[in-house]
Amino acid sequence: MNGEIDPRESGKSLQTRNREESTWRWILAACFVTIAAAPLYRLTAKSFWLDEAISAYYSEHGILTIAKMSLLDYVPPLYYWLISVYSTVFGQSDFALRFFSVFFHVASAVYLYRLVKEHFDKRVSLYVLIFFAASNYLLMRAQTARAYPLFLFLTMAAIYYFFRASEDGKNRWWPLYALCLLCSIYTLYLAVATVSALFVFVAWSAARKLKKWHVRFLLWTFVGLIAFLPWAILLTRANPSEHPDWFGEAAASGNVLKDMHVLFIDFFGIETLKDIVGRMGGTVGATLFLCVIGAICLYSLVAWWNTGRARKILLFAFLYVFLSLLVNFTLNVFSSVNLSPVERYIFLCPFVYVVVAAGISKLPSRVLQAALMIVLISPNLVAMARTYASDSVEDWRDVARYIGDNWQADDLIIFVPGYINIAFDRYAGKEHREIGYPKGLMSPDRMYWGYHAARDSGEADRFLHENAQIIDESDRIWLIHSHNIVFDFDKRVPDASMFTALENKPWLKQELFERFRGVYVYRFQKVNRQ
Repeated sequence: MNGEIDPRESGKSLQTRNREESTWRWILAACFVTIAAAPLYRLTAKSFWLDEAISAYYSEHGILTIAKMSLLDYVPPLYYWLISVYSTVFGQSDFALRFFSVFFHVASAVYLYRLVKEHFDKRVSLYVLIFFAASNYLLMRAQTARAYPLFLFLTMAAIYYFFRASEDGKNRWWPLYALCLLCSIYTLYLAVATVSALFVFVAWSAARKLKKWHVRFLLWTFVGLIAFLPWAILLTRANPSEHPDWFGEAAASGNVLKDMHVLFIDFFGIETLKDIVGRMGGTVGATLFLCVIGAICLYSLVAWWNTGRARKILLFAFLYVFLSLLVNFTLNVFSSVNLSPVERYIFLCPFVYVVVAAGISKLPSRVLQAALMIVLISPNLVAMARTYASDSVEDWRDVARYIGDNWQADDLIIFVPGYINIAFDRYAGKEHREIGYPKGLMSPDRMYWGYHAARDSGEADRFLHENAQIIDESDRIWLIHSHNIVFDFDKRVPDASMFTALENKPWLKQELFERFRGVYVYRFQKVNRQ
Protein backbone atom coordinates (compact mmCIF):
# COMPACT_ATOMS: atom_id res chain seq x y z
CA MET A 1 0.00 0.00 0.00
CA ASN A 2 1.36 3.40 -0.92
CA GLY A 3 1.08 6.62 0.98
CA GLU A 4 -1.32 9.44 0.21
CA ILE A 5 -1.85 10.23 -3.50
CA ASP A 6 -0.46 13.56 -4.59
CA PRO A 7 -3.46 15.75 -5.67
CA ARG A 8 -1.34 17.13 -8.51
CA GLU A 9 -1.37 13.67 -10.14
CA SER A 10 -5.17 13.38 -10.39
CA GLY A 11 -5.65 15.83 -13.27
CA LYS A 12 -3.02 14.34 -15.59
CA SER A 13 -3.80 12.24 -18.64
CA LEU A 14 -3.06 8.52 -18.71
CA GLN A 15 -0.33 9.04 -21.32
CA THR A 16 1.36 11.70 -19.22
CA ARG A 17 1.21 9.53 -16.11
CA ASN A 18 2.65 6.56 -18.00
CA ARG A 19 5.50 8.70 -19.31
CA GLU A 20 6.24 10.04 -15.84
CA GLU A 21 6.06 6.53 -14.40
CA SER A 22 8.63 5.34 -16.93
CA THR A 23 10.90 8.29 -16.09
CA TRP A 24 10.45 7.57 -12.41
CA ARG A 25 11.55 3.95 -12.83
CA TRP A 26 14.70 5.03 -14.69
CA ILE A 27 15.55 7.54 -11.96
CA LEU A 28 14.90 4.92 -9.29
CA ALA A 29 17.15 2.43 -11.08
CA ALA A 30 19.88 5.09 -11.36
CA CYS A 31 19.70 5.71 -7.61
CA PHE A 32 20.14 2.03 -6.76
CA VAL A 33 22.96 1.64 -9.29
CA THR A 34 24.71 4.60 -7.64
CA ILE A 35 24.15 3.15 -4.17
CA ALA A 36 25.78 -0.10 -5.30
CA ALA A 37 28.55 1.44 -7.41
CA ALA A 38 29.74 4.05 -4.90
CA PRO A 39 31.17 1.56 -2.36
CA LEU A 40 32.47 -0.75 -5.11
CA TYR A 41 34.67 2.02 -6.51
CA ARG A 42 38.20 1.60 -5.13
CA LEU A 43 36.90 -1.05 -2.74
CA THR A 44 40.31 -2.67 -2.29
CA ALA A 45 42.50 0.40 -2.79
CA LYS A 46 43.20 0.54 0.95
CA SER A 47 44.54 -2.27 3.06
CA PHE A 48 42.51 -3.81 5.87
CA TRP A 49 42.88 -1.97 9.13
CA LEU A 50 43.08 -3.84 12.44
CA ASP A 51 39.34 -4.32 13.05
CA GLU A 52 38.83 -5.62 9.52
CA ALA A 53 41.75 -8.01 9.95
CA ILE A 54 40.08 -9.26 13.13
CA SER A 55 36.91 -9.94 11.10
CA ALA A 56 39.00 -11.96 8.65
CA TYR A 57 40.64 -13.76 11.56
CA TYR A 58 37.26 -14.74 13.00
CA SER A 59 36.13 -16.00 9.60
CA GLU A 60 38.92 -18.60 9.60
CA HIS A 61 37.37 -20.45 12.54
CA GLY A 62 34.34 -22.62 13.13
CA ILE A 63 30.99 -21.71 14.68
CA LEU A 64 31.80 -22.89 18.23
CA THR A 65 35.25 -21.29 18.25
CA ILE A 66 33.77 -17.99 17.05
CA ALA A 67 31.18 -18.18 19.84
CA LYS A 68 33.92 -18.69 22.42
CA MET A 69 36.00 -15.78 21.10
CA SER A 70 32.93 -13.53 20.95
CA LEU A 71 32.09 -14.23 24.58
CA LEU A 72 35.60 -13.25 25.65
CA ASP A 73 35.62 -10.22 23.35
CA TYR A 74 32.17 -8.91 24.43
CA VAL A 75 30.94 -8.85 20.83
CA PRO A 76 27.89 -10.61 19.36
CA PRO A 77 28.72 -13.54 17.05
CA LEU A 78 26.23 -13.36 14.16
CA TYR A 79 28.33 -11.28 11.77
CA TYR A 80 31.32 -13.53 12.33
CA TRP A 81 29.22 -16.68 11.89
CA LEU A 82 27.85 -15.40 8.59
CA ILE A 83 31.21 -14.17 7.30
CA SER A 84 32.74 -17.55 8.19
CA VAL A 85 30.16 -19.42 6.10
CA TYR A 86 30.35 -16.82 3.34
CA SER A 87 34.16 -16.99 3.12
CA THR A 88 34.13 -20.75 2.61
CA VAL A 89 32.33 -20.10 -0.68
CA PHE A 90 33.70 -16.74 -1.82
CA GLY A 91 37.12 -16.72 -0.17
CA GLN A 92 38.84 -14.30 2.20
CA SER A 93 40.26 -11.75 -0.19
CA ASP A 94 39.90 -8.06 0.63
CA PHE A 95 37.29 -7.71 -2.11
CA ALA A 96 35.26 -10.74 -1.03
CA LEU A 97 35.03 -9.77 2.64
CA ARG A 98 34.24 -6.14 1.90
CA PHE A 99 31.68 -7.08 -0.76
CA PHE A 100 29.71 -8.81 2.02
CA SER A 101 29.22 -5.34 3.53
CA VAL A 102 28.39 -3.77 0.17
CA PHE A 103 25.63 -6.33 -0.38
CA PHE A 104 23.89 -5.50 2.89
CA HIS A 105 24.42 -1.78 2.26
CA VAL A 106 22.34 -2.09 -0.92
CA ALA A 107 19.81 -4.38 0.76
CA SER A 108 19.34 -1.75 3.49
CA ALA A 109 18.48 0.81 0.83
CA VAL A 110 15.79 -1.53 -0.54
CA TYR A 111 14.05 -1.77 2.82
CA LEU A 112 14.41 1.96 3.38
CA TYR A 113 12.83 2.65 -0.02
CA ARG A 114 9.92 0.28 0.66
CA LEU A 115 9.27 1.82 4.08
CA VAL A 116 9.24 5.38 2.71
CA LYS A 117 7.27 4.57 -0.44
CA GLU A 118 4.50 2.93 1.58
CA HIS A 119 4.12 5.88 3.96
CA PHE A 120 4.98 8.97 1.91
CA ASP A 121 5.02 9.76 -1.79
CA LYS A 122 7.44 9.13 -4.64
CA ARG A 123 9.26 12.41 -4.18
CA VAL A 124 10.14 11.67 -0.58
CA SER A 125 11.40 8.19 -1.46
CA LEU A 126 13.54 9.66 -4.25
CA TYR A 127 15.05 12.32 -1.98
CA VAL A 128 15.80 9.70 0.69
CA LEU A 129 17.61 7.51 -1.85
CA ILE A 130 19.64 10.51 -3.03
CA PHE A 131 20.71 11.23 0.55
CA PHE A 132 21.55 7.55 1.02
CA ALA A 133 23.58 7.37 -2.19
CA ALA A 134 25.49 10.56 -1.40
CA SER A 135 26.22 9.73 2.24
CA ASN A 136 29.94 9.62 3.01
CA TYR A 137 29.08 8.26 6.45
CA LEU A 138 27.38 5.22 4.91
CA LEU A 139 30.03 4.87 2.20
CA MET A 140 32.86 4.52 4.73
CA ARG A 141 31.05 1.74 6.56
CA ALA A 142 29.96 -0.02 3.37
CA GLN A 143 33.62 -0.27 2.34
CA THR A 144 34.64 -1.87 5.63
CA ALA A 145 34.61 -5.58 6.53
CA ARG A 146 32.73 -4.97 9.76
CA ALA A 147 29.24 -5.66 11.08
CA TYR A 148 27.70 -2.20 10.57
CA PRO A 149 26.00 -2.67 7.14
CA LEU A 150 24.57 -6.02 8.28
CA PHE A 151 23.28 -4.34 11.43
CA LEU A 152 21.71 -1.53 9.38
CA PHE A 153 20.02 -4.08 7.10
CA LEU A 154 18.57 -6.11 9.98
CA THR A 155 17.41 -2.95 11.78
CA MET A 156 15.70 -1.57 8.67
CA ALA A 157 14.08 -4.96 8.00
CA ALA A 158 12.84 -5.29 11.60
CA ILE A 159 11.32 -1.79 11.59
CA TYR A 160 9.80 -2.29 8.14
CA TYR A 161 8.10 -5.55 9.21
CA PHE A 162 6.98 -3.94 12.46
CA PHE A 163 5.08 -1.19 10.64
CA ARG A 164 3.81 -3.64 8.03
CA ALA A 165 2.48 -5.98 10.72
CA SER A 166 0.93 -3.21 12.80
CA GLU A 167 -0.88 -1.63 9.83
CA ASP A 168 -2.28 -4.41 7.66
CA GLY A 169 -3.18 -6.81 10.48
CA LYS A 170 -1.62 -9.89 8.88
CA ASN A 171 0.09 -12.23 11.29
CA ARG A 172 2.71 -13.37 8.78
CA TRP A 173 4.79 -10.21 9.29
CA TRP A 174 5.28 -10.65 13.04
CA PRO A 175 7.61 -13.69 12.86
CA LEU A 176 9.74 -11.83 10.30
CA TYR A 177 9.86 -8.83 12.62
CA ALA A 178 10.90 -10.97 15.60
CA LEU A 179 13.54 -12.81 13.57
CA CYS A 180 15.12 -9.61 12.22
CA LEU A 181 15.05 -7.99 15.66
CA LEU A 182 16.71 -11.03 17.22
CA CYS A 183 19.37 -11.14 14.50
CA SER A 184 20.08 -7.43 14.96
CA ILE A 185 20.75 -8.02 18.68
CA TYR A 186 23.10 -10.89 17.80
CA THR A 187 24.91 -8.51 15.42
CA LEU A 188 25.40 -5.46 17.67
CA TYR A 189 24.19 -5.04 21.23
CA LEU A 190 23.18 -1.49 20.34
CA ALA A 191 19.94 -3.04 19.06
CA VAL A 192 18.75 -2.36 22.61
CA ALA A 193 18.13 1.18 21.35
CA THR A 194 15.74 -0.18 18.69
CA VAL A 195 13.87 -2.22 21.28
CA SER A 196 13.59 0.82 23.56
CA ALA A 197 12.24 3.05 20.78
CA LEU A 198 9.71 0.45 19.67
CA PHE A 199 8.39 -0.08 23.20
CA VAL A 200 7.93 3.65 23.79
CA PHE A 201 6.29 4.10 20.39
CA VAL A 202 3.88 1.22 21.02
CA ALA A 203 3.10 2.54 24.50
CA TRP A 204 2.22 5.91 22.99
CA SER A 205 0.01 4.23 20.39
CA ALA A 206 -1.72 1.98 22.93
CA ALA A 207 -2.42 4.93 25.23
CA ARG A 208 -4.58 6.45 22.48
CA LYS A 209 -6.47 3.23 21.70
CA LEU A 210 -5.54 -0.32 22.62
CA LYS A 211 -5.61 -2.72 19.63
CA LYS A 212 -4.84 -6.38 18.99
CA TRP A 213 -1.55 -5.62 17.28
CA HIS A 214 -0.19 -4.08 20.49
CA VAL A 215 -0.51 -7.45 22.20
CA ARG A 216 1.04 -9.20 19.20
CA PHE A 217 3.95 -6.79 19.33
CA LEU A 218 4.60 -7.68 22.97
CA LEU A 219 4.34 -11.39 22.22
CA TRP A 220 6.71 -11.45 19.25
CA THR A 221 9.17 -9.00 20.80
CA PHE A 222 9.48 -11.20 23.87
CA VAL A 223 9.92 -14.22 21.60
CA GLY A 224 12.93 -12.47 20.05
CA LEU A 225 14.32 -11.35 23.40
CA ILE A 226 13.91 -14.78 25.00
CA ALA A 227 15.88 -16.27 22.10
CA PHE A 228 18.72 -13.92 23.06
CA LEU A 229 18.62 -14.94 26.74
CA PRO A 230 20.90 -18.01 26.42
CA TRP A 231 23.65 -15.89 24.90
CA ALA A 232 23.20 -13.22 27.58
CA ILE A 233 23.61 -15.88 30.29
CA LEU A 234 26.72 -17.28 28.62
CA LEU A 235 28.17 -13.79 28.29
CA THR A 236 27.67 -13.10 31.99
CA ARG A 237 29.07 -16.48 33.07
CA ALA A 238 32.12 -16.06 30.81
CA ASN A 239 33.08 -12.92 32.75
CA PRO A 240 31.98 -13.53 36.34
CA SER A 241 34.50 -11.25 38.02
CA GLU A 242 33.75 -8.02 36.19
CA HIS A 243 30.89 -6.11 34.62
CA PRO A 244 30.39 -7.41 31.07
CA ASP A 245 31.16 -4.64 28.64
CA TRP A 246 28.15 -5.48 26.47
CA PHE A 247 27.84 -1.93 25.28
CA GLY A 248 31.47 -0.99 24.72
CA GLU A 249 30.35 0.24 21.31
CA ALA A 250 28.19 2.90 22.95
CA ALA A 251 30.56 5.25 24.69
CA ALA A 252 28.78 8.55 25.22
CA SER A 253 30.24 12.01 25.38
CA GLY A 254 28.21 12.72 28.51
CA ASN A 255 26.01 15.26 26.76
CA VAL A 256 22.96 14.14 24.75
CA LEU A 257 22.70 17.41 22.81
CA LYS A 258 26.38 17.28 21.96
CA ASP A 259 25.98 13.70 20.73
CA MET A 260 23.08 14.76 18.51
CA HIS A 261 25.15 17.65 17.18
CA VAL A 262 27.96 15.24 16.27
CA LEU A 263 25.56 12.82 14.59
CA PHE A 264 24.06 15.43 12.29
CA ILE A 265 27.50 16.80 11.41
CA ASP A 266 28.69 13.36 10.36
CA PHE A 267 25.49 12.29 8.62
CA PHE A 268 25.63 15.36 6.36
CA GLY A 269 29.41 15.67 6.04
CA ILE A 270 29.31 19.17 7.48
CA GLU A 271 32.87 19.00 8.83
CA THR A 272 34.17 19.46 5.28
CA LEU A 273 32.98 23.09 5.37
CA LYS A 274 35.90 23.92 7.66
CA ASP A 275 38.32 22.61 5.05
CA ILE A 276 36.61 24.46 2.21
CA VAL A 277 36.18 27.95 3.68
CA GLY A 278 38.54 27.84 6.66
CA ARG A 279 37.98 27.02 10.31
CA MET A 280 36.20 30.24 11.27
CA GLY A 281 34.03 30.39 8.17
CA GLY A 282 33.43 26.65 8.36
CA THR A 283 32.24 26.91 11.96
CA VAL A 284 29.77 29.65 11.04
CA GLY A 285 28.68 27.72 7.93
CA ALA A 286 28.24 24.50 9.91
CA THR A 287 26.08 26.31 12.46
CA LEU A 288 23.87 27.75 9.72
CA PHE A 289 23.75 24.36 8.02
CA LEU A 290 22.57 22.66 11.19
CA CYS A 291 19.98 25.38 11.80
CA VAL A 292 18.56 24.81 8.32
CA ILE A 293 18.43 21.05 8.86
CA GLY A 294 16.78 21.53 12.26
CA ALA A 295 14.15 23.85 10.78
CA ILE A 296 13.44 21.34 8.00
CA CYS A 297 13.00 18.56 10.55
CA LEU A 298 10.43 20.53 12.52
CA TYR A 299 8.67 21.66 9.33
CA SER A 300 8.57 18.02 8.19
CA LEU A 301 6.53 16.96 11.20
CA VAL A 302 4.13 19.89 10.84
CA ALA A 303 3.68 19.49 7.09
CA TRP A 304 2.92 15.75 7.27
CA TRP A 305 0.91 15.82 10.50
CA ASN A 306 -2.43 15.26 8.80
CA THR A 307 -1.12 12.26 6.86
CA GLY A 308 -1.52 9.47 9.37
CA ARG A 309 0.85 6.90 7.89
CA ALA A 310 3.63 9.44 7.35
CA ARG A 311 3.13 10.96 10.79
CA LYS A 312 3.80 7.60 12.45
CA ILE A 313 7.14 7.19 10.69
CA LEU A 314 8.20 10.74 11.53
CA LEU A 315 7.23 10.41 15.18
CA PHE A 316 9.10 7.14 15.39
CA ALA A 317 12.16 8.71 13.73
CA PHE A 318 12.25 11.59 16.23
CA LEU A 319 11.76 9.14 19.09
CA TYR A 320 14.40 6.77 17.71
CA VAL A 321 17.11 9.41 17.53
CA PHE A 322 16.38 10.85 20.96
CA LEU A 323 16.07 7.52 22.79
CA SER A 324 19.13 6.06 21.08
CA LEU A 325 21.27 8.93 22.25
CA LEU A 326 19.67 8.74 25.69
CA VAL A 327 20.48 5.02 25.88
CA ASN A 328 23.98 5.87 24.70
CA PHE A 329 24.31 8.41 27.49
CA THR A 330 22.95 6.01 30.12
CA LEU A 331 25.21 3.14 29.12
CA ASN A 332 28.26 5.33 29.52
CA VAL A 333 28.60 4.01 33.08
CA PHE A 334 29.14 0.50 31.67
CA SER A 335 31.52 1.50 28.90
CA SER A 336 35.26 0.96 29.09
CA VAL A 337 36.25 2.64 25.82
CA ASN A 338 36.02 6.20 24.64
CA LEU A 339 34.69 6.26 21.09
CA SER A 340 32.44 8.82 19.51
CA PRO A 341 28.85 7.53 19.28
CA VAL A 342 28.72 8.54 15.64
CA GLU A 343 31.08 5.66 14.84
CA ARG A 344 28.37 3.16 15.81
CA TYR A 345 24.98 4.77 15.22
CA ILE A 346 24.59 3.77 11.59
CA PHE A 347 20.97 2.69 12.15
CA LEU A 348 19.87 6.29 12.83
CA CYS A 349 21.25 7.68 9.58
CA PRO A 350 18.37 6.60 7.26
CA PHE A 351 15.71 7.95 9.63
CA VAL A 352 17.39 11.33 9.83
CA TYR A 353 17.40 11.38 6.02
CA VAL A 354 13.70 10.43 5.97
CA VAL A 355 12.73 13.36 8.20
CA VAL A 356 14.76 15.87 6.18
CA ALA A 357 13.58 14.48 2.82
CA ALA A 358 9.95 14.62 3.94
CA GLY A 359 10.32 18.27 4.94
CA ILE A 360 11.97 19.25 1.66
CA SER A 361 9.22 17.52 -0.36
CA LYS A 362 6.61 19.84 1.17
CA LEU A 363 8.31 23.07 0.12
CA PRO A 364 6.14 25.06 -2.30
CA SER A 365 8.54 25.14 -5.25
CA ARG A 366 10.26 22.23 -6.96
CA VAL A 367 13.09 24.57 -7.91
CA LEU A 368 13.56 25.37 -4.23
CA GLN A 369 13.45 21.68 -3.37
CA ALA A 370 16.11 20.85 -5.98
CA ALA A 371 18.33 23.72 -4.84
CA LEU A 372 18.08 22.72 -1.21
CA MET A 373 18.86 19.08 -2.05
CA ILE A 374 21.99 20.16 -3.92
CA VAL A 375 23.10 22.32 -1.00
CA LEU A 376 22.51 19.57 1.58
CA ILE A 377 24.32 16.78 -0.30
CA SER A 378 27.26 18.94 -1.44
CA PRO A 379 29.36 18.57 1.77
CA ASN A 380 28.87 14.81 1.64
CA LEU A 381 29.97 14.69 -2.00
CA VAL A 382 33.14 16.58 -1.11
CA ALA A 383 33.71 14.21 1.82
CA MET A 384 33.19 11.19 -0.46
CA ALA A 385 35.82 12.47 -2.89
CA ARG A 386 38.25 12.77 -0.01
CA THR A 387 37.39 9.31 1.27
CA TYR A 388 38.27 7.84 -2.12
CA ALA A 389 41.53 9.80 -2.23
CA SER A 390 42.57 9.17 1.39
CA ASP A 391 45.07 6.58 2.56
CA SER A 392 44.32 3.51 4.63
CA VAL A 393 43.37 3.91 8.27
CA GLU A 394 46.28 1.58 8.99
CA ASP A 395 48.46 0.68 6.05
CA TRP A 396 49.40 -2.88 6.95
CA ARG A 397 49.91 -3.75 3.30
CA ASP A 398 52.81 -1.29 3.01
CA VAL A 399 54.18 -2.29 6.43
CA ALA A 400 54.25 -5.95 5.42
CA ARG A 401 55.95 -5.08 2.13
CA TYR A 402 58.56 -2.95 3.89
CA ILE A 403 59.35 -5.60 6.49
CA GLY A 404 59.55 -8.25 3.79
CA ASP A 405 62.04 -6.19 1.78
CA ASN A 406 64.26 -5.60 4.83
CA TRP A 407 63.87 -8.89 6.72
CA GLN A 408 66.90 -10.94 7.73
CA ALA A 409 67.09 -14.51 8.96
CA ASP A 410 67.69 -13.74 12.65
CA ASP A 411 65.18 -10.90 13.02
CA LEU A 412 62.35 -10.81 15.57
CA ILE A 413 59.13 -8.75 15.67
CA ILE A 414 57.54 -7.51 18.89
CA PHE A 415 53.94 -6.38 18.35
CA VAL A 416 52.29 -3.84 20.64
CA PRO A 417 49.63 -4.78 21.50
CA GLY A 418 50.28 -8.43 20.83
CA TYR A 419 47.26 -9.19 18.67
CA ILE A 420 48.04 -6.66 15.92
CA ASN A 421 50.08 -9.44 14.36
CA ILE A 422 46.71 -10.48 12.89
CA ALA A 423 46.68 -7.43 10.61
CA PHE A 424 50.38 -7.76 9.75
CA ASP A 425 50.18 -11.50 9.01
CA ARG A 426 47.27 -10.97 6.62
CA TYR A 427 49.65 -9.33 4.14
CA ALA A 428 53.01 -10.73 5.27
CA GLY A 429 52.21 -14.37 5.91
CA LYS A 430 53.25 -16.22 9.06
CA GLU A 431 56.89 -17.00 8.35
CA HIS A 432 58.29 -14.27 10.63
CA ARG A 433 59.37 -14.86 14.22
CA GLU A 434 56.90 -12.91 16.32
CA ILE A 435 56.02 -12.28 19.95
CA GLY A 436 53.34 -10.01 21.33
CA TYR A 437 53.30 -7.50 24.16
CA PRO A 438 51.38 -7.42 26.46
CA LYS A 439 51.92 -11.14 26.80
CA GLY A 440 49.24 -13.30 25.22
CA LEU A 441 48.52 -13.12 21.52
CA MET A 442 44.91 -13.05 20.43
CA SER A 443 43.87 -16.69 20.01
CA PRO A 444 40.72 -18.82 20.24
CA ASP A 445 41.90 -20.07 23.65
CA ARG A 446 42.80 -16.75 25.26
CA MET A 447 42.12 -13.22 24.10
CA TYR A 448 44.07 -10.42 25.71
CA TRP A 449 42.96 -6.78 25.45
CA GLY A 450 45.44 -5.42 27.98
CA TYR A 451 46.24 -2.16 26.23
CA HIS A 452 43.23 -0.49 27.84
CA ALA A 453 44.97 -0.44 31.21
CA ALA A 454 48.03 1.62 32.14
CA ARG A 455 51.06 -0.46 33.11
CA ASP A 456 54.11 0.07 35.29
CA SER A 457 57.45 0.61 33.59
CA GLY A 458 58.85 -2.69 34.85
CA GLU A 459 56.34 -4.87 33.02
CA ALA A 460 58.05 -4.50 29.66
CA ASP A 461 61.34 -5.60 31.26
CA ARG A 462 59.60 -8.63 32.73
CA PHE A 463 58.16 -9.45 29.32
CA LEU A 464 61.64 -9.24 27.73
CA HIS A 465 63.03 -11.45 30.51
CA GLU A 466 60.31 -14.08 29.97
CA ASN A 467 61.15 -14.15 26.27
CA ALA A 468 64.91 -13.91 26.76
CA GLN A 469 65.71 -17.05 24.79
CA ILE A 470 64.07 -16.03 21.53
CA ILE A 471 65.40 -12.47 21.95
CA ASP A 472 68.93 -13.79 22.53
CA GLU A 473 68.71 -15.73 19.28
CA SER A 474 67.88 -12.55 17.35
CA ASP A 475 70.27 -10.05 15.80
CA ARG A 476 67.66 -7.36 15.17
CA ILE A 477 64.34 -6.53 16.86
CA TRP A 478 61.48 -4.84 15.06
CA LEU A 479 59.00 -3.00 17.29
CA ILE A 480 55.65 -2.43 15.58
CA HIS A 481 52.70 -0.68 17.19
CA SER A 482 49.39 0.70 16.00
CA HIS A 483 48.20 4.28 16.23
CA ASN A 484 45.22 2.94 18.15
CA ILE A 485 47.45 2.86 21.20
CA VAL A 486 48.27 6.24 22.74
CA PHE A 487 52.02 6.75 22.73
CA ASP A 488 52.49 8.38 26.12
CA PHE A 489 55.75 8.12 28.04
CA ASP A 490 54.26 9.71 31.15
CA LYS A 491 51.40 7.24 31.54
CA ARG A 492 53.62 4.32 30.58
CA VAL A 493 51.02 2.61 28.42
CA PRO A 494 52.28 -0.60 26.82
CA ASP A 495 53.92 0.70 23.65
CA ALA A 496 55.80 3.49 25.44
CA SER A 497 56.92 1.05 28.14
CA MET A 498 58.24 -1.41 25.57
CA PHE A 499 59.99 1.30 23.57
CA THR A 500 61.66 2.59 26.74
CA ALA A 501 62.66 -0.91 27.81
CA LEU A 502 64.32 -1.63 24.46
CA GLU A 503 65.92 1.81 24.28
CA ASN A 504 67.50 1.34 27.73
CA LYS A 505 69.15 -1.97 26.92
CA PRO A 506 72.92 -1.38 26.56
CA TRP A 507 73.16 -4.24 24.05
CA LEU A 508 70.58 -2.66 21.72
CA LYS A 509 70.80 0.40 19.52
CA GLN A 510 67.88 1.96 17.65
CA GLU A 511 68.88 2.26 14.02
CA LEU A 512 65.61 2.89 12.18
CA PHE A 513 62.19 4.51 12.55
CA GLU A 514 59.47 4.47 9.89
CA ARG A 515 56.00 5.95 10.20
CA PHE A 516 53.30 4.44 8.05
CA ARG A 517 49.66 5.39 7.95
CA GLY A 518 48.47 4.38 11.42
CA VAL A 519 51.50 2.20 12.18
CA TYR A 520 54.92 2.94 13.70
CA VAL A 521 57.92 0.73 12.97
CA TYR A 522 61.19 0.81 14.95
CA ARG A 523 64.24 -1.39 14.47
CA PHE A 524 66.88 -2.12 17.09
CA GLN A 525 70.26 -3.69 16.27
CA LYS A 526 72.25 -5.78 18.73
CA VAL A 527 75.63 -4.14 19.33
CA ASN A 528 76.94 -6.67 21.86
CA ARG A 529 75.99 -10.33 21.63
CA GLN A 530 76.93 -10.81 25.29
